[in-house]
Amino acid sequence: MLGKKFSVVILIMLIALVFNTAQASYQHDNQTRLSNSSNDNQDSTIAKGNAKSKAYEMFLAAEVKFFAYSQAKIEVNNNKLNQQEWAASITQVMKSKLELLTELANMYSNITELNDPEWTVASWYMIGSISMDYYYKTIESEEPYWFGAEDKAAYKKTLSDKANSMVAGSIQAFEKCLETSKEKKIKSVYTVRALEELKILAPQKYANSKITW
Repeated sequence: MLGKKFSVVILIMLIALVFNTAQASYQHDNQTRLSNSSNDNQDSTIAKGNAKSKAYEMFLAAEVKFFAYSQAKIEVNNNKLNQQEWAASITQVMKSKLELLTELANMYSNITELNDPEWTVASWYMIGSISMDYYYKTIESEEPYWFGAEDKAAYKKTLSDKANSMVAGSIQAFEKCLETSKEKKIKSVYTVRALEELKILAPQKYANSKITW
């Protein structure tokens, strides 16, 4: 029993390390994205028509990568691995998905720098969406096959606690989507979806909100 409990502790420590390292970097990058977006210089952007064409091309490229990202689950599916091998495998899967999340967020962020209103709105929505995808994939991830009910509960709680920080980043991105939509007088499917997400994630602030522009 002591050995089993020790394995739970080690696994939780490994997961915490992966999350703490990767998410600290991601959250820093997200704050930078938000900060840069508030200081956009319209005079420095490329010609309007070219910006729209470039933004569209970049958005399509990001969408292709997003599809692969959204299909990737956090699982090992190999009960023949011993506990240490399984732990190493699952943490590597988590790390790889976090790295892809950061890559995607940067791709969408680069689109916002073109200052094309339509695709900027879409990109802020997608930045929020990729964080929520990671949150849901994390709390639904494969459980260690050797854990009993008590250990699984502790494991799931750790995952949920660590993944919760992703929700805050999603809220910020969805809010930026709405702010940009309102400022540029844009009402697109991404605007509607962002508000729908915020009504779920921050109901105390957005439960009765409507798109009035």
